[in-house]
Amino acid sequence: MCCEAVSAVFRDDVKGDVTLDLVHRIAQLIKKRVASIKPMVIETFLTLKMIDGVKINPFMSNKEKQLSSQQESGEANKQKYQTKSQRKRTKADKILEKEFKEARANFTEHEVMRMQTSILDSVFTVYFRILKNLPSSNLFSAVLKGVMRYAHQINVEFMTDLLHLLTAIMESTPSPLVAMQCAQCAFQALKLQGFVLEVDLATFYHLVYDALWSLTEWSPHQGDLAVAAAAVLRLMLCEQKQLPIDRIAAFVKRILIVAACQPPMYADHLLAVVATLMQLHPKLTALLSAEQTSGVGNYLWDQEQPDYCNPWSTQLWELSLLKAHVDTVATAKTVSYIISKQRAPGIPSDTPRRLLFSAPAPEKHPSTSTKCPPLPRTLPTMKKSDKTKTPTPSGLFRSHFVENALHERRVQLEREKAYIAYCVHRLREHAEEKKQQKKKR
Repeated sequence: MCCEAVSAVFRDDVKGDVTLDLVHRIAQLIKKRVASIKPMVIETFLTLKMIDGVKINPFMSNKEKQLSSQQESGEANKQKYQTKSQRKRTKADKILEKEFKEARANFTEHEVMRMQTSILDSVFTVYFRILKNLPSSNLFSAVLKGVMRYAHQINVEFMTDLLHLLTAIMESTPSPLVAMQCAQCAFQALKLQGFVLEVDLATFYHLVYDALWSLTEWSPHQGDLAVAAAAVLRLMLCEQKQLPIDRIAAFVKRILIVAACQPPMYADHLLAVVATLMQLHPKLTALLSAEQTSGVGNYLWDQEQPDYCNPWSTQLWELSLLKAHVDTVATAKTVSYIISKQRAPGIPSDTPRRLLFSAPAPEKHPSTSTKCPPLPRTLPTMKKSDKTKTPTPSGLFRSHFVENALHERRVQLEREKAYIAYCVHRLREHAEEKKQQKKKR
C-alpha cells in the first residue's frame, strides 16, 4: 500500500518539488537499510515523470558536481567581485524573488530542469550503489529495469563505464538469468542512445553465446530465462547492423540446438528469432541445404566463441526434429514458415542419430513402395454396411500400407527421442565440466 501511494504521488505531482523530497528520503532509507529493502520499493522509481532533455553523469563525484553547477550558474564569479553593499542587495533580492515564487506557485524552466537533474542523480546513485556492491541481491532485477528505463538520460561519454560494469557482473556471476538481464540492459541502453557509441561488444556476444547452454538444463526460472534469452537475441542480432555473418550463423545453429531441448511454449520464442534472422540474412539459407556444406572442416559445437566454431560445415538438421514436434500447432508451423519463406531445397533427412549409431532401417513390405507418404491424422472409418462384407484385395493392400506406415513412424519417433536424450546427456556433461573448471580456477 505504501509503495502504491508513493507511485501515485510520483504520477500526479506536477511541480516536482514533492517528488524530489520523496526520492531523497527513499534514497536515504535504501542506503541505511539496503539488506531489508524489497524490490517493489526500487520499482517505484519507474513511475517518475522525467523530461527527455535532462542529462546526468552518475559516475561524477560530489565535488565535481558542485563545481559544474557553479560554473553553469555563474554565481561563483559574480560573488567573488561583489562589495559588502552589493552582497546585501543580492541577498535581499533573493529573498524577494523567493516570496514572489511562493506567490506565483510555479517554477521557471531552469528550476524544473535542476529539480529533474537532482531526482535522476539520486535515482542513479541508488542504482549504481546496488550494481557495484550487491550484484547478487534480490534487488538486481528491479535495478536493471530502472537502468533500461532511464539509460537514454546518461551522458554518452560515460556509457562505456556502465558497459564495463555490466561486463564485470556477467563474468563474475554464476546465474545465467543475471547474465541475460545484464546483456539486455546493455543493448537496450545502446539502443536508446541510438547506437552512437563505437565500442567493442564482442565480450557480450561471447558471454551470451556461452550462457545459452544453460537453457538445456532444467531450472525453476526456465521460463524467465527463455523469454530473457529471446529478448536479448533480438536486440543483439536483429537490431544490430554490420554483424559478421559467421557470428549470426553460429548463433542460429546454437539457438536451434537449444530449442530442440525446450518445451513448445519456450521453443516458440527462440524459433521466432531464427525466422527473423532468416529473413534479414538470405545467406543463411546455405545452412538448409541437405546435399552439401559450404564450409571446410568440422563444426565445433563446444567452442565458447561464436566467431571460431565454423558453422558453415554443418546443417540445420534440428529443423527436421522440430518439424515433427509434439506441438504441431505452434512449433511445427513455425519451422514450416522458416523453410517456406526462404524457398529452401529441403532440410536434412538423415539425422546424426543414424550416423552415430548406424541404426538399421525397418523391413518394408515387398508390396509397398520404397518411400511411404506421411500418415494422415485421421484414418478412414468403415460404414456399418461395410463391416459384413468380405475384405477385397484393395482393402488388404490398404491395411498393409497403413501398418507399414505406422511401423516406420514409430521407429522414427524412437530414434528422435533417443537422439534428443543423447544430446541432453552430452550437454549436461559439458556443463558439469565447465563448472568444475570454474571451481578449479
